[in-house]
Amino acid sequence: MNFRKAASAALMSGVLAGGVVMVAAPTASAGIRCTTEIVGSEAVAHCYANDDPSALYSTYRVVATCIAGNNTYTFKKYGPWEAVGALTTSRVSCGARYLSVDFELRK
Repeated sequence: MNFRKAASAALMSGVLAGGVVMVAAPTASAGIRCTTEIVGSEAVAHCYANDDPSALYSTYRVVATCIAGNNTYTFKKYGPWEAVGALTTSRVSCGARYLSVDFELRK
């Protein structure tokens, strides 16, 4: 089952350097907290389990909505699936400007 939680930061003016957007987890995954941010030229998501040990069996990935073609179209890029609570992050690079950075959870 996939869940999507938007962390759209209205980044219309380009890359938000060093900004961190904290988002609440979907109600079906109340034991998971995620952060999204743009670091340099990469969109990054990291999710960890709060008090629910079963959340460690979930995975997540970053979803970047990118602007290209002189603001004429958008496209999405997806990072790799990572385990919740692992010491890794899901990362992806747009190669263009970012419109938003989101994450998806998979149970």
